[in-house]
Amino acid sequence: DTLLAILEQVVSPSNLLTVRTKGRCRTCITLIDQSSNKSTELIEPSDNISETEVIELLQLADAVCNKLSNDINENNIEAAKVAGLAMMGSLPPGVSTDTYAQIVSRVCDCNSRIILDTVVGLPRTLEQCMLTGCHTLLKVYFLMLKLFLCAVCILISHMVYCLAAG
Repeated sequence: DTLLAILEQVVSPSNLLTVRTKGRCRTCITLIDQSSNKSTELIEPSDNISETEVIELLQLADAVCNKLSNDINENNIEAAKVAGLAMMGSLPPGVSTDTYAQIVSRVCDCNSRIILDTVVGLPRTLEQCMLTGCHTLLKVYFLMLKLFLCAVCILISHMVYCLAAG
């Protein structure tokens, strides 16, 4: 609630992609040893997210873009999607691994800038980023680099198949 209140001071509440879930969200606590500067993360699991709550989030994404489109049409501005989007971390239980890709397809275009800090559904999300033409920044850890290279191989093989199929 505190974070949401802070966000609402900076961003119009109608532009926030926030859905209150019935279940408990996870908590991540980082402990830092000041003498060694090493950190340890304690991560609690979250409750399951219902299909209805996921659908509500995707419908909210559509509504935000419709509002942006209406505002833009009134002011004769070109862009009709979000300027920026950050997708970070794992998805809670009950949420499909292609949810990030679904969000990109709904709210992003070639003018959007996206930060990805996740391995969840990475190949499908990167494919959707390519399809929309958005500017994508991928925060890379070694594991993510492995998955990214795998995703690139999948995309290249898909492009070769499409070219061969004519």
